[in-house]
Amino acid sequence: MKEVVLITGASGTLATYVSKYLSNDYEVRLLTTNKKICDNKKFFYWNIDNLTLDPSCFNNLSYIIHLAGYSILKNWSTKNKKIMYSSRVKSTELLFSFCKKNNVNLKAFVCASAMGIYKPTNLKIDEKSEKCDSWLGQMAVDWEKSSDLFKELNVRVVQLRIPLILSRKGGFLKYNILSMRFRLGVILGNSKSRFNWIYIEDIARFIKFSLTKKSCHGAYNVTVGQKCTNYQFYKVARKIMFPFLLIFIIPSYFIRKIIGPRSQILLTNYNLDNSKLIKTGFNLKFNTIESLFHYLKKS
Repeated sequence: MKEVVLITGASGTLATYVSKYLSNDYEVRLLTTNKKICDNKKFFYWNIDNLTLDPSCFNNLSYIIHLAGYSILKNWSTKNKKIMYSSRVKSTELLFSFCKKNNVNLKAFVCASAMGIYKPTNLKIDEKSEKCDSWLGQMAVDWEKSSDLFKELNVRVVQLRIPLILSRKGGFLKYNILSMRFRLGVILGNSKSRFNWIYIEDIARFIKFSLTKKSCHGAYNVTVGQKCTNYQFYKVARKIMFPFLLIFIIPSYFIRKIIGPRSQILLTNYNLDNSKLIKTGFNLKFNTIESLFHYLKKS
């Protein structure tokens, strides 16, 4: 009999990919806020605001992969900030309370987090580096604190401090490939800023790896080891896939003027260290921009 995995954030690009990736080896269940697709077999309903959750999703459950979170690229209105926070922190607290109430015997709780948890610095950033006291950073801190609640139940907790996820199916890479096909590469901010990323297949692989790797616990910078800048990303794209690519730069001050505080998401310059990730024995399939674009060209 397959072990059961429960994944939150059912409609998201990452959760969709991870659920398909795990489906051959696990029985995958998904939590969703869309009642119309709930069948109490694969899709189960929950409502964070009303603190409701279908307890049948916990039957014979071994693992939870918590990937839910309202997009932080949405407008930072008071209403949206509340949704962003509750979809991450309050949702984690809700999962914990139901697991505790129903005596769920979990083996591991894997929870998304973000590289925005760190205070901006030019120094190398490992998992013990100083945390940011901004609204965004504090939300990530609270998110991890809420996931640590599962330790009270003697559950192993893994936190994924995620950079930019590259996927052909959504987000940055999808729309940049489209623009590069029209010979246009756009750098947001400083061309020398570090480009922190991971390919979606690798993060799905690490999630699967961490489920059964009992030595995996705590926070991980889930990122590649290569030090790459915004300009180098497009330079490699031009060399391998788009030989006639023209590279344009939108200055940082212009981005700040247009989207305000949200610009900190797009104008990051973190020097993330993935040594802890590598020490687990996990090997990245795509560890350089070159390897990624060679793969994209063939696929």
